[in-house]
Order: sequence, then structure tokens, then C-alpha cells
Amino acid sequence: SQGIHALCGPSGAGKTSMLGRLAYAAAQSHGAEKQVMISYGDHRPGAWSQIQLLASQAGASCFRAADIGMLQTLLDDLQGKSIWIDTPGADFAVQAQQLQSQFSLCIHAVLPVDATVTSVQKILQNPEIRWSSMMLTKVDEAAYPWPLIKGLCDQPLGVSCMAEDSKINVPPLPFSAARLVDLAMTP
Repeated sequence: SQGIHALCGPSGAGKTSMLGRLAYAAAQSHGAEKQVMISYGDHRPGAWSQIQLLASQAGASCFRAADIGMLQTLLDDLQGKSIWIDTPGADFAVQAQQLQSQFSLCIHAVLPVDATVTSVQKILQNPEIRWSSMMLTKVDEAAYPWPLIKGLCDQPLGVSCMAEDSKINVPPLPFSAARLVDLAMTP
């Protein structure tokens, strides 16, 4: 879908893989030439090469924005494209608020199924952020999803999709509450 989508969440949540998967799926249905991936503010070693690799697999173009000013310039230049923004995991709630206050975009929370109570609370108990959806990753790993289940029961947030593995050509699955409960009940 057209528009600007930023994925925010803790380090190691699987944001970059999810971003690649979404851009790949969008490229299949709407054309790769309309898809753009942006690595925003991520200075970790290897982060840029990972997004370049995923973009080349999806057939999308990719750019790097070191700061909010550079991001603004890119977004101005790329109007009419579907834009997928990867964000750093450090201070992800602050990143989400900053992006939301500067730009008109959809902000998606990305959490692994076995997210910690702290990560779940940072997302669900922050009234400053208007999340568009939650995306769940690492659904195929043996998980302890209780903090996530409890968090979603206390503060419902629509889960737009969930992903099992790291292959980007496998589209994300629609959310399945039953799947989450099965994971919780499996020893």
C-alpha cells in the first residue's frame, strides 16, 4: 500500500527482516519500482549492508538517512512511492514519537512473540504514540508469549501481521490469536 510506514521496536525484534518482507510483498503486488526502503538513524555495524541486501532481494531502492533533516529531504523527493522506514532499536519509543511529530506516517510496533514485559509496556502503555498496528516476529521459535498476551489483553492494539522465519520471500501471515495461544500452551 502507498504511504509511509515506519517500523519501531526494541533491538533484535526483527524490524529489518519484517521491513524487507513487507517491501517484498508490496513489490510483488504493486511493482518494485514503487518500493523504497530507508535505514533511519541506525549506526550499528552491518545494519546498512543488511538493508541493502534485503532491498536488492525485493527489487526496491534503498537510502540511508542519518538524521531527521535527511529523512525529511528523502521523503520530499520520494513522494508517490511506498516508503518503508527501518529505525534503530535504542530508545525506540522516543524514535516513534519524534517521527510521528515530524511526519504524516503510519508507525508500526514490532515485537518478537517472546517480548519482555518491559518492551510490551513501552509500546502499549505509551499514550504519546498513536500506533497504526503491531507486527509480531519470531513466531516459529519456542516462545514464552505471556507478557505479550497479557499486554494485548490489557491494552488492545490491532496486530496487522505475524512472521515466522527470516526468509523475505515468505509473506507475513495474518494475525492468529489461536496461534499465539497454541504457542503459550506448548511446553
